[in-house]
Amino acid sequence: MLAQLGEGERRVREHAEQLAHVSRLSTLGEMSAGLAHELNQPLTAVMSYGQAGARLLDEPDPDLPRVRQAMTAMVTQARRASDIIGHLRRLVRRTPARLQPVDLTQVVQNILTLCQADLHMQNVQVSTKFP
Repeated sequence: MLAQLGEGERRVREHAEQLAHVSRLSTLGEMSAGLAHELNQPLTAVMSYGQAGARLLDEPDPDLPRVRQAMTAMVTQARRASDIIGHLRRLVRRTPARLQPVDLTQVVQNILTLCQADLHMQNVQVSTKFP
């Protein structure tokens, strides 16, 4: 009887993990338009900064500090795009559920970033005050 109870609990945990995974995938599907917008922003910025840096270098007397500034901004935006993709990969990876402390301020900021396109389209302004 104890073995059957243990097996039943194991199956319940398995089903809960599967449900959580399916829920994450469903959420990801719903957010795809917002994510595409969020990825497009840093990638467009990378392209713009790269083009500006190339134009500055083509000048007869290039302003190297401005070129360096454009390259630094380009790297920052590329890292931002990479972070977004990394977060997506972790979201859809099927891993067992684990309890761990989270930074709620970072969670709220991530959610606002993901919802930014929809908020903008709906003319919604969000005001936050974090500790």
